[in-house]
Amino acid sequence: MAPWLHEVACPCLVMTGEFDGGCNPRLNQFIANELPDAELVILDKLKHSILIEAPDRVVAPVKDFLLRNRDI
Repeated sequence: MAPWLHEVACPCLVMTGEFDGGCNPRLNQFIANELPDAELVILDKLKHSILIEAPDRVVAPVKDFLLRNRDI
């Protein structure tokens, strides 16, 4: 995936849990760094399934991201 991440032409929100074993925060940081316009959110005390574990904690960063990028 890394060879083409720089080609993504829209803002991206990369989200993960602090204890994600499937795609850990270090890998998500790499992904966010490779994307031209990305924001990384690491949710503390969560694992891989952040939408199942704590949907209420996912809503705020997603909503904020969408509101800031709604005119794109």
